[in-house]
Parts: sequence; structure tokens; C-alpha cells
Amino acid sequence: MAARSDRTRVLGLTAALALSCGALYFSALPAAATTCPTVNPQTGAVSPAAAPGVDWLGCDLAGAQLANAQLNQASLQNANLTGANLTGADVAGANLGKVTWSNTTCPDGTNSNTDAGTCVGHL
Repeated sequence: MAARSDRTRVLGLTAALALSCGALYFSALPAAATTCPTVNPQTGAVSPAAAPGVDWLGCDLAGAQLANAQLNQASLQNANLTGANLTGADVAGANLGKVTWSNTTCPDGTNSNTDAGTCVGHL
């Protein structure tokens, strides 16, 4: 009976230690940082403004005026850039995976609709 009690105590301590380690691990992870900006439907103004390294993962940026924006190292994966103007924008190192390009003015001034439906290659 004493051996069973000791085994139960060891298992309980092991479980408590595992939970503590898990809590420490997850509390050390950064919180989800995506905060999508608002796009003024009349002017296309983006608030807050674009900045290097911004996290706009999955944001709806349809109609956004991002001409000459500093979007280097930005996370724009899964963003909707339909009708957005990126003329002259710096997107060096930006994550542009699975972006929706539709009638988007690319950084080089061309239109995604005439560039095979993408701005990739026209950055």
C-alpha cells in the first residue's frame, strides 16, 4: 500500500511539473499581434499608417492607398489588396503569401489584372 501511495505522489508531482512547464512555455510565446487597420472607403487612407514590419496578416486592405508606404518586412499573408494602390511601396522582405491581388496597382505602377493576376514580379 505504501508503494502505491508513493507512486501516486510521484505521478502527481510529475503532472504538476508538466503543467507548470507548459504554462511557462505558453506564457513566453508572443500574443497574436495582428491588428488590422481601418481603410477609409472614400479616400483609401489607412489608419494606423503602414510601417516597416507591420503585422497585417489576413487583413482586408481593399481600396487602401499605400503609395510609397514602408512595408518592408511586413506580414501581409492572406491580406486582401483588391483595388489597393501600392505604387512606389517598399515591400522588400514582406510576406506576401496568398495575398488577394485584384485590380491592385503594384509597386512598379502596373496593374495586377494585366500582370497575370498578381503583383509578384512587379514589386
